[in-house]
Amino acid sequence: MTVIGLGGKLRAGKDAVADRLVERHGYVKIGMSDALHEAMLALDPIINAASADYPDRILLVRYSDAIEDLGYTEAKKIPEVRRLLQQLGTEVGRKMIGEDTWTNIVRRRIDELEEKGIPVVLTGLRFPNEIAVIDERYGLGAITIWVERPGIEAPTTGTAAHASENSVTVEDFDFVLENDSTLDQLYAKVDTIAAEVNTL
Repeated sequence: MTVIGLGGKLRAGKDAVADRLVERHGYVKIGMSDALHEAMLALDPIINAASADYPDRILLVRYSDAIEDLGYTEAKKIPEVRRLLQQLGTEVGRKMIGEDTWTNIVRRRIDELEEKGIPVVLTGLRFPNEIAVIDERYGLGAITIWVERPGIEAPTTGTAAHASENSVTVEDFDFVLENDSTLDQLYAKVDTIAAEVNTL
């Protein structure tokens, strides 16, 4: 079973890596926050969707409308969306319900794909127990990669200071993938990794 887990700071390029594995190598992308996003859609709170560029502006919309208009990846850049996802994921899910609330859901989804022989790329590894999903369960053919983007300083205040952004570091991962050039060169590195993982 091939499982690749990805971690890294904000804007490091994790989604670009995962999307390449999906488009070129037949992986299925599962985000650690997928179930969290589904829970947020079920709640569908009203949020202030004003961008960080206009902190005094108020633009009230439903979470689902922000997702429909912007897509999940772009909507997560809205400070209020990111804050709510972090609060529901960590303060409610991990701390009140149980540390493995989200990892249990991910394990079930990976197991379903494993039965079909479909490779998985798991994005957004933010806590040690999320890395353990891969390290302890899937053995050979499973690796974790930290995506590093030199020159891009991740924010350190606000939502970036949350535990979900600072609980793992590069040392917790098997390999480092330097996103230090063009998108095409990043894709070439991903293609090499995919070929090497297939030989494990």
